Order: sequence, then C-alpha cells, then structure tokens
Amino acid sequence: MASIPKRRTIYLDTIGTVDNQASDTRYYNDYKPIRNALRKYDPVSVMYAVLQYLYGPVHGKLDRLGRHPWIGMLLIKWAFIDEQAGLKGRPAITPQKFGALYRAAIDLGGSTNGPNSYPNISMFVRSVAYQQFLYQRDENIVGIARQELLFASADSTLSKSRFLAATGVSIPNFLRLLLCTMLQIMQTRAPEMDQSWFQFLYQDYPAAEVEAFLHSISIRVEDLPATLRASDRLGRTIPEYNAPTPFISHPLVRIGSRYFCVYPEILQKACEHFVYDKLKKLNDSKIDRAFGTAFEKYVGDRLLETELPLAAEADLERLLNGSGKLIDFLVTDAGANVFVEAKGVEMAVTGMATTRQGDIKNATENSLRKAIRQAYEVNARLAANGEAHPVIQYRPDSYLLVITYKELYIHNGAALREAIGVQSFDALGEGIAPQNLIPPENMYFLTIEELEHFVEFVKVRKPGLVDGIERAKADDAQVRVSTAPSELG
Repeated sequence: MASIPKRRTIYLDTIGTVDNQASDTRYYNDYKPIRNALRKYDPVSVMYAVLQYLYGPVHGKLDRLGRHPWIGMLLIKWAFIDEQAGLKGRPAITPQKFGALYRAAIDLGGSTNGPNSYPNISMFVRSVAYQQFLYQRDENIVGIARQELLFASADSTLSKSRFLAATGVSIPNFLRLLLCTMLQIMQTRAPEMDQSWFQFLYQDYPAAEVEAFLHSISIRVEDLPATLRASDRLGRTIPEYNAPTPFISHPLVRIGSRYFCVYPEILQKACEHFVYDKLKKLNDSKIDRAFGTAFEKYVGDRLLETELPLAAEADLERLLNGSGKLIDFLVTDAGANVFVEAKGVEMAVTGMATTRQGDIKNATENSLRKAIRQAYEVNARLAANGEAHPVIQYRPDSYLLVITYKELYIHNGAALREAIGVQSFDALGEGIAPQNLIPPENMYFLTIEELEHFVEFVKVRKPGLVDGIERAKADDAQVRVSTAPSELG
C-alpha cells in the first residue's frame, strides 16, 4: 500500500538462471555432494561455523544480508535432518571446508527454478520473497503487543488457559519476557548465551517462570533431528530451497545450559506470531474459532479508527435482501464501497515456493479466493437491495481488502489472477453480473501489520481508504527488479 515501505533487496545468485532447465532430480543429484560432505562432520560444529560466519563483523545491513543467511539456515537444517545426524565421534568442520560447503550451497541455487520456470514474474518474485525477506525485517514491537490483544483479552479465556497449560507461563508475562529477550539479542547480536545472560529476566520474574519461558522458545539440540524430520513436508526438492526456514519455530537451540540464537531476525519473526503458532499446534477447533472471532474484531477496531462510515457483517445480515455469503465489513468512502474481509489463515508450505498455479489455487481456497467470492455475492445483493441505507447500498465503484495474519506474498487481485490462472480467477465470478464484479486491480491483500500502517496513513494524511488504494495502484506501476544484489520497490 502507499503507506508501507516496499523496498527490499534481493539476491539473484541463489536462484536458477533465466534459461535454467530445473528438475527435482537434478537438484537432488547436485545436493548429494553437499550432503556427503556434511556427513563427515559433527552437526553441532556445522551450526557453530554457520553462526560464527553470520554473526561476524559486517559493514552495515547490506553486508550482513550479502552473507546469504538463508543458505546458513539450510546448511544447519541439512546437517541435523540427515539420517546419519546421530553418529558420534565425527570431527568438527574446519573453516576451509566450511567455506567450500557454503559456496556449494549457494551454487546449488543454479539447480533451482529460474524466472522462466514460473508462469509469470509475480510468482517468481513471490518465491524469492519467501526465501529472503524475513532476513530484512526491522524490530516489530507492535507484533508482540498485538498478540496480547488477540489472545489475552477478557474474552480469551480458552486461549489463556491452554497457553498457560502448554508453556507454564501466562500470555502477558510470556510476551513481556519475549520482548525483553528479543530486544537484548537484537542489540547485542551475540549468538551464544548462557544462563547468566538471562539474569536480567530473573530480576522481575520468578525463576521457574523464566526457565519455563526459555524452554518454550528453544529446542534441545538432541531433539532437532526428529523435530526437523517431522516437519519436513518438501524433502530435498527444489521448493525447499526457497521455502521459509523451519527455525522460525525454533529460533533458539539449547545445548546444556547454553542457548544459541540461529539468527536475530528469525527470532524476531518468531516473536511476532509465537502465541498464535503455539496455540495452532494444539490443533483445537475451539481455539481456531476463538481466534477467528478475535481477529475479525481486531480488524474492525482498526477500521473504526479511520472514522469512515462502516457496516459490520451483522448489519449486512439484518438489512440485505436475499441469501448468500456475507463479508466482515463494508466501508463507504469517496462514493465507493470498500469490502473488507478478515482471514486469519496462513499459506501452506506447498504453496509458498511453487511454480504450479494449481498449488496456489489450492492454498488460497479458504482465504483469498473465498473472500473474493464473498465480496462478489454481497455486491450482487446490494445491487438488488431496495432498502436505502447510508452505508449498505450499491455503488458502481467497489474495492476489496483481504486482511491476513501472516504474509501470503500475493499483493493484489491482479497478482492472484496471474498466480492461479485467468480461468480459475474468472470462475470466482460465475453467476455474478459483470457490473457487480470487482476489478482485480481494485483488490489488495494485506497482512494485519500492513493494515495497521495503512490505517495510520489514512488517519494522519486524511486521504481516505479509496485514495490510499488508488495511490497504491499508481505505485504498483513502478515496481522494478534489477540485477543482483537488487532492490524491489
């Protein structure tokens, strides 16, 4: 959106070339020499070597990013996920051997999909985004605070009790401990911490609570192999190379009384969603429904801050004629309707770095595609509605905002149309009169963080939602990709 800095640096030396003929077989064959070399060394020593390299002295953020931290995370994963990871008595990897392995892992990108392997450029950029963008995040304290509003309010009895049972720490205290730890690690950028490093936490919280917290955000090194294998959905195939690192779920590795942060930005990303991810793993439909309700309310509260006329789903259900799907919110602004749908879902790993339109189609079935159909049906019912209402009435110009909890890296309706295919996208409007369809370029898909920025932009600059969307549409024409390292902006 117009209020959100979109500039990101991307490194093209870890992807396939334009004319690359990639295949999973070629990728695996080129991976095997790396695997065989890793098997000669103690996996813990490989992790030490990666951390020493990534945490070494640098000249600014670009220099740090130029070390390709996503490659370091792959090497750690490969060292521990291997079936021989538990073998004892192997030597530590030497700096020379480590440097050669790191280079080989970077070069493996040449065996992955290049731009021409994707149906369109937006799918290619999306794949790179999943691989690299999380390493470029700034500190996001709001992301931690947001979890307290979503999961620890007076109405969140179930979430609070289940989280306390799972971790031994209440959500508010957990988030405060998380914030203190994140800020300390981001400031010191030191990979290794012993128990004394956390003494500042013991000053304000009981020792048992601090230790329960530390155990919850870390994983024992002995448990890494089995845990990584259990979550390994992609195996040694091309998509794993660009998929987000599994260490988002395990940002701290515990060896005895020492803790190792695999990378500060990974810890930071984990902090933004830790409570959500922990509760999600409980696989409780009641918690999922409670989160959906809380997320919808949170989105509605942000929209109210714009002071624009708004109708909620209950208003639409009461005043709209006919039957069909509804939308969470309808906002009127600048003579247009802005439909807003909150979808507290996330992208399946199979839909993240895929080259297949069908994978993204399936992965967005219950989020973006469903929201678009909902908006179409409501717009059609508005066109047939005879009751005059200041908000709930048909207007020729319409827009759609879909708000998700995590990144889908599908910017707008035009990008989704390319990602799933024109035929699949247009099928969403089946049975809807053409004048009641929303133009794909008038649809934007935002994370909750992006919505917060957008609302703040509207409040400060007073342009309105529609003007902000129109500015974003103008900005989209300026998106460009250049040579590596390059900037996407």
